[in-house]
Amino acid sequence: MRRLLLVTAGVIGLWTHSAHAQCPAAIPNPADTTAVMCFTVNKPIAQRCASPIDPTQCDRLNSTAFSGGLLTPDGYNYLQGIGFCAILSFFPPTVILDFCPRGCFAADTQLLSSIGSNGRADYVKAASVAPNSPLMSMADDASLGDVFLAPQSVKRIAVGPEGAQLFVFTLANGHTLRVTQHHPMVLDDGTIIEARKVSKKMSFVGLDG
Repeated sequence: MRRLLLVTAGVIGLWTHSAHAQCPAAIPNPADTTAVMCFTVNKPIAQRCASPIDPTQCDRLNSTAFSGGLLTPDGYNYLQGIGFCAILSFFPPTVILDFCPRGCFAADTQLLSSIGSNGRADYVKAASVAPNSPLMSMADDASLGDVFLAPQSVKRIAVGPEGAQLFVFTLANGHTLRVTQHHPMVLDDGTIIEARKVSKKMSFVGLDG
């Protein structure tokens, strides 16, 4: 069992604990965007799904919740956009028991934290990342032909065990990337595939495109 960490450096705001106290005692039926926020991104640190949930299965769970009237259209779209899965009850009446995120990185994976004026890149271990920690990610207006990075603040962290084998990639810069089997990998032609589908001679997009 490996301890994994998911870091999300996006535009979702980090809510305060006092705001979380105002959330309903149970997930409402149907759950709209506000309700989904209360039980997902409002938690700066959360547990991963108890067992591996691939993107297709996660989409299926969310679609089932939506078609069953457990999510409003805006709640469904928001849930899909933040990478959380709706966990449904096994027995009727079907309700949403919780939302759980999927983790991506092994705890010792080195993540790019900054690039100095001299071009020096600094890295930190995923396990040391905390809410509001700065990490470098592709800028909003970057493209495959014009790759450039911008600092983003980590908004959410999820930790938990992973029973399946990790996929290990040794990069040209000497760093090693250890990710879960369903972690999305961006190839140099813009294609996004799961880590388990990467084969020899494929190339990942780099800082220079």
